[in-house]
Amino acid sequence: MGTRNLTLVYYKGAWHIAQYGQWDGYPEGQGLTVLRFVANPENVSKLKAVIDAGNMLYEPTEEQVMAWHDERARAMREYYEHRSHIRISKKEDREKEKASEPKVVPSVSRDTCAKILGLVANATEPVPIVKELSFIGDTLFCEWAYVVDLDEGAVEVYAGLYDAPNLIKKGAETRFVQDENFKDCEAFPDLVGKWMLDNLPSEHEFLGWFEKSECRDILGGCDAGEDED
Repeated sequence: MGTRNLTLVYYKGAWHIAQYGQWDGYPEGQGLTVLRFVANPENVSKLKAVIDAGNMLYEPTEEQVMAWHDERARAMREYYEHRSHIRISKKEDREKEKASEPKVVPSVSRDTCAKILGLVANATEPVPIVKELSFIGDTLFCEWAYVVDLDEGAVEVYAGLYDAPNLIKKGAETRFVQDENFKDCEAFPDLVGKWMLDNLPSEHEFLGWFEKSECRDILGGCDAGEDED
């Protein structure tokens, strides 16, 4: 489903990843991808190591990104021309077909979404990263955002305009307000859930948290990690 989202990584006082994603931004989609990643301490250690290396993540030029997108478009056209004679009728067949589609520089693809975490953590050569930091302020189109804060050792979940009825305006208490990287943003999404990496919920608890009516009413006094009476 086309639910736009952002996956961010904060470490040593800086944003190293701000990955725009086009699909499945809800907690049961990209949210679970993030949760499953951080639930494994080895993943977190590898992610830190790649960032600490200093030369494993780089910001590509606009020309490079455009060239990669053109290359992917050509590859996709050739792929579907080759497969056009095959009739796909079952869901399993469609999924297999999608999995076999050509991948061109996945770290700059809108399809990668939260899988950027594993892609970076397991990198053996430099990875181009396009940081879409300003997208966090587009609360109409940035429907969900996930922050992995490696300094605090926490994961945060933010909801945009459609899923958070009380939009936090600039000047309200949110981590993005005092950050110069977001100085041009006029509004920010609501923080709707936060967990420490050493006290993460189960997948069932994670999804259940967002089903609580008071958590959909973001400013209703619901604190992540506290049990209801």
